[in-house]
Amino acid sequence: MLTTQVVLVAFLIGGCHGFNATESLFDIGGDDLNFVSSPLSMQDNFQFAETDILEELYNTTRVTKRSTRSNLCTYQRSETQYYRSRSRLGRRRRKSRTIIVNYQDCCPGWGRYAGEPSCLRAICFGRLQYCPNGGSCNSPDFCSNCNPTHYSPRCDLCPQVPFCALTYCTHLPSAIETMTCQICMFDHGPKGQAYKLSSDRKACIETCSWRREHNLCFPGVCNGYHTECQCDAGFTSTPGARDCLKIVTKPTILTATMTVRIPPDGTTPKDDVTIDFHKSPNSVNYINTKPAPNRKIQLEWTATSRFKPTISSPGPREHFIPPSGYKIGLVRENFVFVLSGNQNFPDNSIGPLEETGISPSNPKLAERAFTGQLNQLPPAGWQLQSGHSLKYTYSVYNGGFVTVADLDARGATHPRFLTGESFTQAGTFVFDYSLPYHCTVAGHGARPCTQPFDQRMLELSEAFTKQNQINGKFGGWRDDHAGVLQYDIELKLMHKVGEVLKENEMVGSEHKIIDLNGEGEDERRNGGNREFSVHFDLPPDEPSVYTVVVTVRDAVRNSIKNVRRSRRFFIFDNSSSVESRNERYPLGVDDTVNNRGLWWLRRLDGDVAFRWTDNLINEVHTGQGFLLPIEHVPEFYGDGYDQTSGPRSIHPIDNVHGVVRFASQFGVDAVGGRSLQQPDQSRWLTTTNIHAQMQSFRFDRRDGESAKFWVIGEDVMGNSRVNSFLMHIDSSPAELGTLSLTNRGVEGLVVHHSRDLHSLRAHWTASDLHSGLHTVLWEIFDNHTDEIVQMYSNMEGRRHFDSLTLCQRDSERPDNCYCTQATGCYNSFFAASPNTNATTEHNHDLHIRLTVTNGAELVVSSVMKISIDLSAPHPGHVFDGAPGDEEVDFQNGRHLTAHWSGFFDPESGVRMYRYGFGVSCQSESQLIQETTGLEASWEAPGPGRYFVTVVAFNNAMEPSAAVCSDGVLITDQRPEVSELSIESLRVRPGLILDASSQEIWYLTDLGRRQKLLNDNETCRSRATVMADSGVLALDLSKFNRTVVLTHEGEFCEQIGPAGTEFYLTKDDRLKLSWIASDSVSGLRHSIVSVMSNEDSVSDLANRLVTTHSSEILDHIDLKDGQQIYLTIAAVNRAGLSSNMSVGPLTVDTSPPSFSGSLSVSTNNEHLLVRWDAGDFVDPESESLEFEIGVGSKEHSTDIVHFERVKQGPECSHSHTPVTCASLELSQLDWSLIGDHTYYVSIDAPMKLS
Repeated sequence: MLTTQVVLVAFLIGGCHGFNATESLFDIGGDDLNFVSSPLSMQDNFQFAETDILEELYNTTRVTKRSTRSNLCTYQRSETQYYRSRSRLGRRRRKSRTIIVNYQDCCPGWGRYAGEPSCLRAICFGRLQYCPNGGSCNSPDFCSNCNPTHYSPRCDLCPQVPFCALTYCTHLPSAIETMTCQICMFDHGPKGQAYKLSSDRKACIETCSWRREHNLCFPGVCNGYHTECQCDAGFTSTPGARDCLKIVTKPTILTATMTVRIPPDGTTPKDDVTIDFHKSPNSVNYINTKPAPNRKIQLEWTATSRFKPTISSPGPREHFIPPSGYKIGLVRENFVFVLSGNQNFPDNSIGPLEETGISPSNPKLAERAFTGQLNQLPPAGWQLQSGHSLKYTYSVYNGGFVTVADLDARGATHPRFLTGESFTQAGTFVFDYSLPYHCTVAGHGARPCTQPFDQRMLELSEAFTKQNQINGKFGGWRDDHAGVLQYDIELKLMHKVGEVLKENEMVGSEHKIIDLNGEGEDERRNGGNREFSVHFDLPPDEPSVYTVVVTVRDAVRNSIKNVRRSRRFFIFDNSSSVESRNERYPLGVDDTVNNRGLWWLRRLDGDVAFRWTDNLINEVHTGQGFLLPIEHVPEFYGDGYDQTSGPRSIHPIDNVHGVVRFASQFGVDAVGGRSLQQPDQSRWLTTTNIHAQMQSFRFDRRDGESAKFWVIGEDVMGNSRVNSFLMHIDSSPAELGTLSLTNRGVEGLVVHHSRDLHSLRAHWTASDLHSGLHTVLWEIFDNHTDEIVQMYSNMEGRRHFDSLTLCQRDSERPDNCYCTQATGCYNSFFAASPNTNATTEHNHDLHIRLTVTNGAELVVSSVMKISIDLSAPHPGHVFDGAPGDEEVDFQNGRHLTAHWSGFFDPESGVRMYRYGFGVSCQSESQLIQETTGLEASWEAPGPGRYFVTVVAFNNAMEPSAAVCSDGVLITDQRPEVSELSIESLRVRPGLILDASSQEIWYLTDLGRRQKLLNDNETCRSRATVMADSGVLALDLSKFNRTVVLTHEGEFCEQIGPAGTEFYLTKDDRLKLSWIASDSVSGLRHSIVSVMSNEDSVSDLANRLVTTHSSEILDHIDLKDGQQIYLTIAAVNRAGLSSNMSVGPLTVDTSPPSFSGSLSVSTNNEHLLVRWDAGDFVDPESESLEFEIGVGSKEHSTDIVHFERVKQGPECSHSHTPVTCASLELSQLDWSLIGDHTYYVSIDAPMKLS
């Protein structure tokens, strides 16, 4: 794009403006040519030749040339001329043009009178040749030769030097620099100058003068200018002024005392309080000075003060400060008293009480003493109370005057007073009639407890101590007004007076002082606001009751203080003890009996009452009254301040013979108390009523146990004495064992085998494991006549032994030795024969009576009847096996059982049987095992044939004839079961490998095993591995059932692996056969089970027990797709079994269906066959296996026999179901010349497709 720009150039000429001679000129060339703007008026008329000029306008004027001799300038201006012209057609048009016009006039800054040709007169500030104040106008706007007090260019007045009387100067721009002062104002020559001229005469500098507005500089030193003033030490200028008339040093108070007293009246003790409030300024002093009603207190004071400064001489200023014209010192002293109360007593003020004779115009220069007295307080109607205060204030002032002569007023004098300082010292009396108090006591003060230690009014480290020292702590003391000044802690001894303890004033006490003087007032009001500790050492050999008294004094200045006391008690005892008095006051347990020094409790129920009445005592505490009440002294220890609680208070300590605590416990053991040597410190039971001196216990207990009771008595010092009582427990009499006779080494008989009684030997046991035996008595008597054949026999010595070892060593039967835990060891076996020639008859009865007393004196007796039997038992029959079962001839276990029957004895009955198992029959003397039952068992050492022999004994221990069984054969051999054949079984044929035997077989489609033509590792690696191939039947020759058929026509390399899924083609009938045998005990039967899972019972058909090796199972309700398991169990005559199980077997009675088409294609090396996923359908099978075959005719496989389909480059089997097959073309005669027709078949094996 092309862009055309039009540029308009405008030319503007501005108007002219005036200027003066000071403005700059702009040279453009030549000496006389200057371009200068000037607003000169237009006076010339321009005439043009043409008569049709309409108008003329000028625009700009400028100087084009100047004459320096005549001050005339040539000016040039441009003008615009408008006119009319004619066109070619004769029409008139209005036009304009610019022309340049030159003219002359005076140059800027110059002028002339009328008629003068040249411009030689200068113009000054708008007027022709005019200047004020004597000046001359010789050049434009510049006046020269002005008066001395004025300066060029206008002849203005010179700038003034401050405080100068006459100022000269020259011209600008340096008029200020050239101005000078000729003389300063207020200059009185030698008498004094208010201002001095500076060395350059350009300033008048103020001096230290008499003038009010000046710095007098007194008291002080000033040798010239006011800036050189130095006030004397202690003086400075007053605010808003420049002088030294302000005193900055306070007066000095040398002494100041205030005394308060009660005027003597003959009844009130003198108790003056004098305070040096100069040494302790502004101090607050508490007093308890209290006048009688309608009486006054008296106040007296003495104060000495001084102010004497050092004043410099006036020096040169003596003309207006005469040496005797000033006095500086003390000008005023006074006291002010203010009595403050509360809302009922308003403040009462007295003063100021002034010292007379001094004033600002009459100051005193020396030390001054001010004394006085006041007897007006308290005013009428006042009643002094705690907290009321009397403040007194002493004030002293300094000041003075200086007389000044005014030189400007011909020396008239007037005083100037100094501004002074005051010094005040004050003090306060606070009336305090309240006693100190503790923050825990209600109603005594206003300050609460704030710290944990505040709770301790007075706390001792121990109420009972064995150490000859005691520590105390206290805090929380308060005083609302004066504060606590001092703690006085005192240790006092208590002594027995009648039946009370009192402070022993006859014995000196030990004091400890804690002084709070010097601490802060609030600290003292809070009692020091900390915890205090105190320590006392005690006499090491003086057990006693002590008290620690703390006396709290407040800080009133009176000699008689406000005081509060508190005390705490403790017992020091390092020597006494608790003693037992067993001889006089023995321990005991209710309802116990003593037998030969042992205590026995003969009951197991109810409480056990343990008593220690008056057994324990502390003689010192009882005799010296350590536990008696303590006398209360209310005038010394007010309510809340005496010890009324705690371990040792003013109240008595409950005790029994100085014992304040009884505790008891018991322990039970079964070893005669030997384990109960020491009490368990964690099981003490404190007695609630110490005066009862007994404790009841309820606890479970058994005979033979021992219980030990302990009692501990403690005094207040923690001294204790333990005493104990041991008892044994036996609530039952001795135990009597069976009283029996013995014969042939057999005990427990109740029948005697002989007519002679002296041959009778009686055995029995009698024992008491708890308390032992004390006496044993026995008798024999005839039941019919009550005639005592043997009167009695007393077994002396109780057959007691000191140890079990001695008993076993010296006893007839060591195994019957026993020991009680409390009384020693015994033998429980007793044997006795009657010492008589008496005889008895067959089938006659006698009685034996025993009477036994144990160690706890409990008695028991027993009576036994005995019979006489002189005949032997009749023999019976013995059988192998358990009662109720058929007699056993074979068994697999080592455990043999036998039973018998038919043995009897008409007189005394059969008592027992002796029997024995062995490889042959035994005689009576060989038999060892005994039983009272009719059966026996035995563990055989191993397989073999065994017999059992039995002999019966009657109650007189007479034997029968021996009887033997016919024997049992024990075997461990199990039957064998194998080679199951199922008529409707189908499986994909192929190679199988037995995992255990490593035998390889060809498996037919009927599930039978055949031998192979060859065997190698290639075939073994491709075979289907089975855990036990023996469960499948061998395919035997029809002509010779001992010959196993061989798979003909194929070598193993040409055979694929057998299928892993087994199918049944029938669902209602199973025809089975198997092989089962046992060469040792023979086969008893076989059991056939049909199950729905491997671990279940036979739930699909009734469990079939058969003695045959083949069976047909009819009417089985199986469904297509159902899986079952078959188990064949063979059981031999010894009860051993072997199982064979196959499964799962899938019921499949319907063939797979095919409803699609096959597509065939080839590439360079493979034949590819494809079908859709849903073309092959078999609902009963989870997955189908496919085989491919190629033949020269339809449905034939003469070229490639059926083999499992394989995957290839364009056929993948990574997903199920398989939908393609790949076959190498090398397996076909593909390279033959000529046309060939191939029929490809896809087969689902074991299905009809």
